[in-house]
Amino acid sequence: MTGSGEGDRVRTGIQVLDERLKGGFPRPSTLLLFSDKPTEKRLFAENFAVQGASAGETTLYVDFFRAPTLARAELSRFGKYPADHLVMVDAISSQLMVDSSEAYRIKDIDDLQGICDVIVQAIQEQKPSRIVIDSMEFLADHFHKEAVLDQWKRIIDEAERVRGVTCFLFINWTYHERDLSAIRALSDFVVEFQSSMRGGILRNSMRISEMEEGGIFEVADVALEVIHTPGHSPGSVSLYCEELGAVFSGDALLADGPGLHEGDFPDFARQLSAIGEGLLALPEETRVLPGHGDETTIKAAGQRFDSWASAGPRFPGMPG
Repeated sequence: MTGSGEGDRVRTGIQVLDERLKGGFPRPSTLLLFSDKPTEKRLFAENFAVQGASAGETTLYVDFFRAPTLARAELSRFGKYPADHLVMVDAISSQLMVDSSEAYRIKDIDDLQGICDVIVQAIQEQKPSRIVIDSMEFLADHFHKEAVLDQWKRIIDEAERVRGVTCFLFINWTYHERDLSAIRALSDFVVEFQSSMRGGILRNSMRISEMEEGGIFEVADVALEVIHTPGHSPGSVSLYCEELGAVFSGDALLADGPGLHEGDFPDFARQLSAIGEGLLALPEETRVLPGHGDETTIKAAGQRFDSWASAGPRFPGMPG
């Protein structure tokens, strides 16, 4: 299914994943984002979309649950991007019977062929490098599964022609295992999210599997826990890899303390709380690899945490 030359890859923006994927997902390829809850896979997909748009790539986002204005506002949690690089397919306005200014609008939500015609048209005209379908369970709940699978394959074929990387978000509420096997067989990578409790804290783990020919899993040795660390921005997350003994903290936690956002702290108290409750619960020897600057350890951060809390947003050593 995949076919790309060396260096022709789409980065996720998550350092450990991009390293394991040898620079990112190959173009073209198809990703199945699978979970028992919508939150984890949507966070991954939204970050993936914004990473592309902010890098100047054309990203197509099909949203069956949010109006384009709301979707754009929530996507902006992951960073700034040129508005013309994020193209939305509007599937909501017709349901609410309101006007839409989007170039691609689904007019009849009860017409599966018509829905996919609009998506295919957008792919053909925009030639996006990243495509997000949020999410396929909407179609699975509304239409016959054979018809859905046919259209699913149609979208994949069109995305491969423009050499895009397509993310299909999916929660299974109706399909049997045989149907799921057929869906996995359409995919190049399966990104699975699972939730678990550890130390009284809900943690989300992510595992990526690569499909071999014939639908056989070759498990990629990647397992990350997604730890919500809001404060720097509402959607900030850190990624913990137990086998590497490292947490990728982005700007939530730098070597010198909580990271600034455009020269300020939007919510210092919340950011500090996320560090204390989410990151400092990790083993002391865990390496902290921030988005920029020197690395530190959880033990070192724990030793300085009280001084950050008592000093407030102008703590000693604060960058800038």
